[in-house]
Order: sequence, then structure tokens, then C-alpha cells
Amino acid sequence: MPFGVMFQSIVKAGFNFIYPPICLHCGKRRDENQEFLCFTCWNQIKTYDASLDIRQVLKSRMIGRVKTEHNFTLFWYQHSSPLKTLFQNLKYQNRKGIGLYLGRFLGKKINEKLESASEPAILVPVPVHKLKQIDRGYNQALMIAMGIARETRHVVLPAKEIILKTRQTDSQTKKDRISRWTSQKEVFGLNPKVNIDLNYRSVLLVDDIITTGATLEQIGKLILSKWPEARISIATIALTE
Repeated sequence: MPFGVMFQSIVKAGFNFIYPPICLHCGKRRDENQEFLCFTCWNQIKTYDASLDIRQVLKSRMIGRVKTEHNFTLFWYQHSSPLKTLFQNLKYQNRKGIGLYLGRFLGKKINEKLESASEPAILVPVPVHKLKQIDRGYNQALMIAMGIARETRHVVLPAKEIILKTRQTDSQTKKDRISRWTSQKEVFGLNPKVNIDLNYRSVLLVDDIITTGATLEQIGKLILSKWPEARISIATIALTE
């Protein structure tokens, strides 16, 4: 073994001994090969399987809102799940690596559907207001989109945001469907600095979690108002039960 590699291994072992990797959810020591959560906590997260979604919950969230070509998600969101802890750390504890990590898993799933596409899909992450981005330092949906882009050559992440959030809003997690839709009206707008034609292109809207679908609906309708021939799809890490 080369000396440099051996030295790095020794340093890493020493660091892990002094600062052992801890599971973000249960607080117990996790294997260094397990990212963010221990094996037990990862297994507590309920995986989404479209073939077992008898009620077609994911598809139904967008019915009557925006016609979608594909709908992708990884997990069911449950309030007692370790996934909630991951989201909280991603959004409020400066753990943007969680977004990249989960985005790469989502990218692998997207590959299966888009591998025969004639041209790459355009990624459009749900934006946050500029004040919140300054406070947080990043947009979690953008981190997820970056993870997707790293994993698949079938998507493209534009240099400039296509959609801007024009008004700051309160947390949407405890609002019902009507209240959520009302609070989202006139919150988003098209970025006038973007010079891109999305007509006849596949546009993939990216967010961390889909609840009622109101946010994705408004963004999808904004895009279609300017590019009516765009083909809309959605990709989220999780779906509320």
C-alpha cells in the first residue's frame, strides 16, 4: 500500500475513533459506509413502489392540476419516519449533502424512464425566496436537482433559474389543501432573464416532498403559459400518505 494511502487510512481511522459517525435520527453509532443514518433507521423508511400504489396516490395528486408525462418519487413520507429527520437536517441544519445524496438515488430511478429520450429533460427545481436562500445558504430542491444531474446524462440543469419565488410564505406543512393553494397564488413568477425555449421539451419539476401538489401545479402552469407545448414531469424525494 502506498504511504500516502496508508497515512490517509490511519488519519481517517483516528478521526472516526475520536468523532464516531452518528446516526442523525437515533443518535447511535452508524457504520462509516452508511450515509447520515444507521442501517436500522434507513430500513424504517417506507419505499414507494408504484406497482403497490393501488390508489395511485402519486398520480392522483396531479390529476386535474397539470398533465404530467412521468411522476417519480422514492419514499412515502411519515411523520415518525427517519426521513423527517433527514429533511429537517437538509433544510435547517446546513446538511445540503443530504439533498445531493438523495438526488442521486432519484436520478437512478429517472434513468430507467428517460434512457430512450431523444434529448435531455430540463430540470426545474422549486425555488425558495431569495431572503430564505440567504439565511439558509442554499435551496434544498436545487441540491436534489444537482444530485439528479450528477447521476444521469438524460437531464440538464440550466445555469439560471427558470422560476423565481417572488413572495415569502409561511410553512405549508400544516395547511389543508385549500389554504395551501390560496397561500401559493402569485408566489412564483417566470425569470425574465432566462432565454430558453421549452416548447416540445421534457421539463422535470424537482421538489423535496409532494403533499397536495399545489406548488408543482402553479409552477407547471407558469411554464405552460409561456411554453404551451412543454411536457411536464415531476420528481420528488417523498410523497405524503
